[in-house]
Amino acid sequence: MGAVRLRSKVTNPWSDARDRSSFNDTNRPPRLNIADMIKNIVVLAFALLAIAMAVPSSRAKIQSDYFAPIVNSVNAKLVPARLDAMTEQLDVRLGRGEGFPGNWEAWLRRDFSGVGEDPWGNAYYLDPGRRGYTVGSVGADGERGTEDDITATSEVTPS
Repeated sequence: MGAVRLRSKVTNPWSDARDRSSFNDTNRPPRLNIADMIKNIVVLAFALLAIAMAVPSSRAKIQSDYFAPIVNSVNAKLVPARLDAMTEQLDVRLGRGEGFPGNWEAWLRRDFSGVGEDPWGNAYYLDPGRRGYTVGSVGADGERGTEDDITATSEVTPS
């Protein structure tokens, strides 16, 4: 028996002009545009974040390093509006001659129209003075007198 030779012809669509004409847009793989690529990157990022959040040790690090600063920033923007509302209600009270509330915490719970605690779970404070008063939040660290404290001051005008 003799050796059998098999011939195979590999076709390349770009090998000559005749074959090129048979390769058109209908059988070409689809191209990704920029929006699709960005969408794919965002989906991948969320998938990786979900996987990282499933591991308890990485969850704590992600929450403390990445989410806490964002949450604190948002909360810090909410507090000044609450303090302004508080000073307005206190100014009305003082204008009626009622004086400062005897029990600040009770006034916050019962009479103040807003929330009695700051977004970090700390009670707002009142510092009455001779010519005015200050209401404030101790901020994210929970300690009074630090740079993250948020305050509003109002002057009392004698009537």
